[in-house]
Amino acid sequence: INMRRLFNLPNLYFSLGRVDGTPVGLGMLYVSGQQAYLCGGTTLPSHARRGCHTALIRHRLDQARQLGATRAVSWAYDKSESQKNMVAQGLSTLAVDRAWDRPWTSSGPHPE
Repeated sequence: INMRRLFNLPNLYFSLGRVDGTPVGLGMLYVSGQQAYLCGGTTLPSHARRGCHTALIRHRLDQARQLGATRAVSWAYDKSESQKNMVAQGLSTLAVDRAWDRPWTSSGPHPE
């Protein structure tokens, strides 16, 4: 999802995950009325599997509740660490989407 269009909205919040003061993770939260969207959650590979992503999910869920949200949604690849972390924080699968891929060949993007 291209989130650049959100950057100028007043209800977009950024959270940094830090270790010893150094930023190692980022999470964005967009709130519209009672709906919250956890977007852009990531952790540096050097700090993966140390709880930063989970802490950022938990923080954004708490922040969303404080801002009046009654529902939160997010997105993750199926069976990814992100999905596992979200499920551990109480989110559940709402829908499964498909992504399509077509490799480019030396002759270009269109089939002969």
